[in-house]
Amino acid sequence: MSCRSPFCRKNAKYLQFSRILPIFAHEMCVKSPEKKTKMGNIFLEYQNQKIKEVVLYILSKAGDTGYFRLMKTMFCADRQNLLRWGDQITNLDYYARKHGPVPTSVHDGLLSVYQGAPSEFSDILTVKGNFMMVHPTREPNLEYLSETDKESIDRAISELKGKNRDRDRKSVV
Repeated sequence: MSCRSPFCRKNAKYLQFSRILPIFAHEMCVKSPEKKTKMGNIFLEYQNQKIKEVVLYILSKAGDTGYFRLMKTMFCADRQNLLRWGDQITNLDYYARKHGPVPTSVHDGLLSVYQGAPSEFSDILTVKGNFMMVHPTREPNLEYLSETDKESIDRAISELKGKNRDRDRKSVV
């Protein structure tokens, strides 16, 4: 019987999670199935918090940023990290939209904050104005970000610095 846990080293996705998960995850989930679901919840909580910290780190380095610029910076940072180190920072799925790639979970969360609905981002930022300017409400917790994560985000910010919306579309595609 094979293990269905995404944390299992026998699973093809294991390489994606190898930086932060214990090596013996497979042995733990085979011995007791309840630990498998507990580890899955812990990992999802960690990933969600890391995404929030990435957003806050981008906003702390780039200043108050527009909604589209934030999305493009996240994409460029993930791309930089993937090219240099073989792994994304956020493990988000990006979808092609009219103005460039968009991580849908962050997109939906920011739209909810903008519309005043509860969201996982409600406690860490506000979105205001016609241009959907994103403002952080606290500083990022840097314990969630590795040095390579910060380096990739800084490169992405400098890559997009000084470019207007039309030039952003050309550079990201």
